Amino acid sequence: MAEFRRSHVDTLVQRLSEPPQWLIAVFGPRQTGKTTATRQGLQQIGLRHRYEAIDAPEPRADLASGPSEADYAVFGPIRRDARWLEEVWEQSRHQAWTSPQGFVLVLDEIQKIEQWSEIVKGFWDVDRASDTVVTVELTFDGDFDTNATLTFAVGADAIAGYGGAAFTAQIPVTSGTESLVASTTAPLTEAT
Repeated sequence: MAEFRRSHVDTLVQRLSEPPQWLIAVFGPRQTGKTTATRQGLQQIGLRHRYEAIDAPEPRADLASGPSEADYAVFGPIRRDARWLEEVWEQSRHQAWTSPQGFVLVLDEIQKIEQWSEIVKGFWDVDRASDTVVTVELTFDGDFDTNATLTFAVGADAIAGYGGAAFTAQIPVTSGTESLVASTTAPLTEAT
């Protein structure tokens, strides 16, 4: 049986294959294919990557690749919080340094970590300044009104090399039954 594939997987593959210029964000209501599209894209690009589902259940101790019972006894279950996010990003950064093609980090359901945006922005800025080749995809769960517009307030210091005033960028929502993919051919430098 052929695997179903949404058309926006091609856009995702294109973005994941490019040098990291911006964060990749995939939005959509629950159960609309964000994770499936992401996994299909990762399979197609063939780059080294790490996929982390923030809302995944704890790994079972009896699995060969998972933590041992002793690990649970000493350390307890994995806590996916700001500290965990920092550790995952640092490990991914080290992977990027040892890979000529770079590295892809996917954080699925990122909104479930408190203060995620400050952490992501801080690490992203450092990686861009140091030319670390980590491509980052974030997925978000949420309901969107198909007649709505996603609005992002962008501070004047949020874009490297941008000397203008702060602005608001808006992206129209075009579908409420599919994951939302908004894409530009150039980095966002002014309101569009």
